[in-house]
Amino acid sequence: MCRIFFVSFLMCAVSSIFLSCQDEEEEQISSIPEETNAIKENSELSKLMQKVTLHDGSFDDIVDESNCFSINIPYTIFRNGESVAINSVADYNSLTAIDDIAIVFPITINLANHKQVFVNNSQSLEELKVQCTEDDSDIECIDFEYPITLLLFNPNTNDILSREIDHDAALFQYMTEKDPEILMSIKYPIQLRAHTGQIVEISHNTDLEEQITLWANSCDEMD
Repeated sequence: MCRIFFVSFLMCAVSSIFLSCQDEEEEQISSIPEETNAIKENSELSKLMQKVTLHDGSFDDIVDESNCFSINIPYTIFRNGESVAINSVADYNSLTAIDDIAIVFPITINLANHKQVFVNNSQSLEELKVQCTEDDSDIECIDFEYPITLLLFNPNTNDILSREIDHDAALFQYMTEKDPEILMSIKYPIQLRAHTGQIVEISHNTDLEEQITLWANSCDEMD
């Protein structure tokens, strides 16, 4: 009798484990980014997301005279012959267009693609300004609310990676540097924040593309 009970218990346990594993497998498979939800290379949505996540370098134009990059804080300038420390974005408010401003080198600048460049002198900085196209392609009127989660599926290995993104630089990097074979999708819902402070709820790729397009030119970017 005990032996029959033990065999029955063992069969139930094995069945439970099998069903549990099957449920987990189904859950994993269901989380694979479908091709229809994947953000395709060079699609309109991909281009819009890259524009939203470009680094806006216009906030310190009064010092570096270029919206293609910004100078990493902290650093020092001479204003009308006096040394002034730039420790925060608020420090730019004290500068005016008639000030005689000279940057104290070396500095590090942050390009539109979030790459960091070490600059030793004013000549090198001027060369970078010349290379700047000034096309003002970034979208500043709406931003992603972080964190967001990306699902990355490798069709060759069936591996799925989940990545939490907490900054424009990280999202831009995934958008521009990932392997083209990797299918990338966003785990919805997510939120966007408009320049008005309004929070926009997003539940699908179509929503995301429509809302970025809607808000893209809704503010004066003042670049």
